[in-house]
Amino acid sequence: MKRLILLLFTLVFTLRAYPQDLPRKDSDRFVHGELIVQLNKSAPTLQQDASLLCQAYQGKGLAVKKLLSARLNIWLFTFDTNSVEHHAMLGSIKLNPGVQAAQFNHFVTFREVIPDDPYFSDQWALMNTGQFSGVPDADIDATQAWEITTGGMTAPGDTIVLAIVDQGFDVNQEDIHYWKNYQEIPLNEIDDDLNGYVDDYDGWNSYASNGQIPINNHGTHVSGIAGAIGNNGTGVTGVNWNVQIMPVATPPGDEAKVVEAYGYVLEMRARYNETDGAEGAFVVATNASFGVDLGDPANYPVWGAMYDSLGMQGVLSVGSTANANWNVDQVGDIPTAFPSDFLITVTNTNQSDVKYSQAAWGPVTIDLGSPGYMIRSTISNNQYDYKSGTSMSAPFVTGAIGLLFSAADEATIQSYRVKPDSIALLFKSYILNSVDKLVSLDSITVTEGRLNLYKTLLLLQGEPVLQQEPVTIHVEAAPDSQAYANLILFNRGNSTAHCTLWTDPPVSWLPFDQTNDTVEASGMQSVRLNIITDGLEGGDYFTDLYVAYEHDLTLKVPVHLFVNPFISIEDQEVLPEKMIRIYPNPTGDNTWIAIDLKKDTRVEMELFDPSGRRLWHSPEQVLSSGAHLVRLGGNLPSASQIPPGFYLCTIRLDHQPVTRKVIRD
Repeated sequence: MKRLILLLFTLVFTLRAYPQDLPRKDSDRFVHGELIVQLNKSAPTLQQDASLLCQAYQGKGLAVKKLLSARLNIWLFTFDTNSVEHHAMLGSIKLNPGVQAAQFNHFVTFREVIPDDPYFSDQWALMNTGQFSGVPDADIDATQAWEITTGGMTAPGDTIVLAIVDQGFDVNQEDIHYWKNYQEIPLNEIDDDLNGYVDDYDGWNSYASNGQIPINNHGTHVSGIAGAIGNNGTGVTGVNWNVQIMPVATPPGDEAKVVEAYGYVLEMRARYNETDGAEGAFVVATNASFGVDLGDPANYPVWGAMYDSLGMQGVLSVGSTANANWNVDQVGDIPTAFPSDFLITVTNTNQSDVKYSQAAWGPVTIDLGSPGYMIRSTISNNQYDYKSGTSMSAPFVTGAIGLLFSAADEATIQSYRVKPDSIALLFKSYILNSVDKLVSLDSITVTEGRLNLYKTLLLLQGEPVLQQEPVTIHVEAAPDSQAYANLILFNRGNSTAHCTLWTDPPVSWLPFDQTNDTVEASGMQSVRLNIITDGLEGGDYFTDLYVAYEHDLTLKVPVHLFVNPFISIEDQEVLPEKMIRIYPNPTGDNTWIAIDLKKDTRVEMELFDPSGRRLWHSPEQVLSSGAHLVRLGGNLPSASQIPPGFYLCTIRLDHQPVTRKVIRD
């Protein structure tokens, strides 16, 4: 009994003492003896405003330390903490009629999680500080994402598995947690778990149709990008720190080996679903860093159908496109030209957020960009090396899928069990709707952006995430004239975004004061930019428009003005030079086709599903010069008649067709 009483006493004492170890509230974490104060602009000069306030509190030792913003009249003051208590001083300052706002100078910490892996500083794709002569922050914001989750398990306790289909793997690489089929006894030549595969303890080798995984650096490198063990003081870190990698080997050979490889993944995930997790594996994504250059999907129907079959079980697949600077829409590619809704297609971006010169693209076919140049990751024999190519780009996206599943709440995972295909597509939309728009991907990929891991997780949590349209603004104007351009802000999240907008550097031709705005949840907001070319000589002029909002996120939109002395005011182009835009994309019930025309044009629009069946038709009509907005499916009784999936929208301008890919959530 005494032991029990002592145990209870210890427990009570521990519970009472524990709050002392918790982080202090933000109201307790500030610089003592300092206040940030925004003053009303009442005196002839800002300095006089600040001097008058100091005089009013002369007995408290109030003094100016620094002017923080002249435009907003915000100052940093110090005061004598021996004369007045902090909260009393703040309360008194707030009551002063010359003060608009006042607060403590709180401490701020960067919301980043930095692993202790020794080569992490080389992994610019996860945290870019300018390594390899790159551009700081040209990365996937992994360190911010890891504040939310580092991956490994779902909320209900499923062990997340990523299936990497590749040439081979070093399954003894100490920095990767390779999945094991513990229901199989290795090397006994018996199908112990009756799944149709003999001795698949380590995974499957479709080339030899056995469980012996060949050793290869490529598959090991790809696996490390998606899921090298993080914060273990060894080597590198992956997008996920604790995920399990299922190795499925398919060395170079014929297509049947690829189909067999995907068939193994399908069987293991289907068994997991059918047995409520008692058998199989909780595979949420497959990764293919291989393919057939110039392949026509029509000639590969069985391979292409595998992605739909996997998707119905809840598995998203990721494919890297060709390592060649060609348009996949025109020349074809396998697998990235397959139209499956459950396939995410990826091209390669470098450390400066520019598409790698030898990486394929396609405004209809390739979904997004992802880092793939000079990527350090795991190789055989517990070594590490750099590799470049679209092969390195895909596993960052595959890893993002795994991280989404670890961040999702229990209710979302339960919904996933009931309708795995729908939730898988929802997760895909989070990845595509959260990209960082890049000038180098403008008009050459579906999303025109590069993977952003942090924004993907914010969308999952319902937080605001903004994207801009267009990616960059170009205006051509005559001297001594006025022109305009529109920037559209789309809020992909389920809560309101509160924005602050400004230009840097400030320029006379774009008089744009710092302003505040809001973009409602799942809404859009148009920002009109007035261009004034008075007194400007012919030539090019540049500035950047910034949009800052919640979670310290900022959009940067380059603005380019070309003053053309050889055009008249009537002929100048006052709108972004993009002729056709579809936004938002991916989309919901309200999708708009924006068309900017320099002359009266005959316009006809059609929407087709992947089989070629026409779902919507806007008959030919003559539109006048200027900007027009047409709602996709506008003459349908309900936009919900267009189910979620992949579509092609064809716009004919004077009978010349232009095709855009549309993804409906």
